Amino acid sequence: MKLTEKDKNLLLILAVIAAFCLPLVLLVQPAMNKCEALTREISELQSRKSYLDQIVAAGSTYQEEAENIAVKKEELMNRFPSDIPQEASLLFMDNTEKKLPISLYQVGFGEDVAMQMTSAPTQEAIDQVEADTGDVTDDSVYADTTSQTAVTSGLTGISTSTDFSYTAGYEEFKEFLDYIENYNDRMVITSLTASYAMDMNQVNGNFTLIQYALKGEDRNPVSFLEPEMIQGTNNIFTQASGVFNEETNQSAQFFLMLNQPDADDEAFIMGQMSDVAEKTYLVNDENKLQKAAIEFEGTDGEYTAYYSVGKEKTVKEGIPFTADGQIGFEILSSERADDKDKVSVQVDIVNNTDTIVYLSVQNDDEENPRVTIKGKTGDIFTK
Repeated sequence: MKLTEKDKNLLLILAVIAAFCLPLVLLVQPAMNKCEALTREISELQSRKSYLDQIVAAGSTYQEEAENIAVKKEELMNRFPSDIPQEASLLFMDNTEKKLPISLYQVGFGEDVAMQMTSAPTQEAIDQVEADTGDVTDDSVYADTTSQTAVTSGLTGISTSTDFSYTAGYEEFKEFLDYIENYNDRMVITSLTASYAMDMNQVNGNFTLIQYALKGEDRNPVSFLEPEMIQGTNNIFTQASGVFNEETNQSAQFFLMLNQPDADDEAFIMGQMSDVAEKTYLVNDENKLQKAAIEFEGTDGEYTAYYSVGKEKTVKEGIPFTADGQIGFEILSSERADDKDKVSVQVDIVNNTDTIVYLSVQNDDEENPRVTIKGKTGDIFTK
């Protein structure tokens, strides 16, 4: 077949078109596809950047929320002690009767507390009697009847109950309920009974106090600062109040007590030893150095004391008292808890009586004493 001139021109045109399109197909199209892929990737990266920018912008808010959660968690944990040793019930009773005009009595402790309160010699004697009589009872089962429940994050929930009978005035009873609600450690009252005698304005009844704790390896152990026993006598057949001093053969009439800042009693307590109702007490809980002063006046066994701690002072008339012989003033101190324990006192003592004032400082911190006797006027004998 012979090609005509027209066919030749057509084939030439097709060849030119093929020569032009082939590079487009082989080079330009892949480049365009790659460009489209890059465009999509850029779009995705821009979306990712926009999301990260939003997170960065809200970062301070997230940090603040995280800090608030941490604070709330710490506040919640602080409501629960890390354990419930036997002292918890005893100190609750002591603190309650000191702060409120309420009487707690007929306390029913759990068997675990009774076992803990048994002294070692007594327990040895019990063990010997059991051995002699052939008693093979396993007493260890009574060593811990407190309820324990595993919760979360390695924590164990602990609860224990104590039964009380009480007597209080109507208003004092309401104060007592508020006192429980705001107590440092977590506790609730259950099985509450109350009988109101309107003519006497008195409430009587019983209640069960349940205390709670959260125990864990990372929680600080519970420790109690045992308060000084400022009441009593070494001879139960001799009526006496306060701390009995063997050297003077008599009891002190007034005292000043210094406690650690985190103790269950206030940091500073000053008052008359024989005042069981604590009406003559001056107290404050400031963790710092304070000034105290006490002055005695009078003759022939009839005396008056004027004293102050910080800004707190006794009434202008003073506190009248009697003394057969010397006047005793005891300062009951304690060891410091740590470097943050700043409780300390400077004391001025003035004796304007016809007898000697016997001053004694007990249990002061040997390395960093709390007590400084700033001034002594009159006949004052120091131990």
